[in-house]
Amino acid sequence: MHGVVTAVWGWVLGHPLFGAAMAAAVALALWKRPRLIMKLVLAVLALVAVGYVVSGIADFTLSSLGSKAQMIHKNQ
Repeated sequence: MHGVVTAVWGWVLGHPLFGAAMAAAVALALWKRPRLIMKLVLAVLALVAVGYVVSGIADFTLSSLGSKAQMIHKNQ
C-alpha cells in the first residue's frame, strides 16, 4: 500500500501542471461544498488506513508462514 501511495504522490509531483490543476479543483470544491469534501477526504483517509492495516496483516501472516516452512524444512 505504501508503494502505491508513494508512486501516486511521486507522479503528481513529477507533473506540476496536473498537480496545479488538481489543487485548483480541490480548492474550488472546498469553496463550493466544504462539508461534502471533508467527508470525502475522511472516507479516503479511512480507506488508506484500512489498506495499510490489511497490508500489515498480510505481510505478518506471510512472513510467519515463511519462517515456519523454513523451520520444518530444517528439521526434516
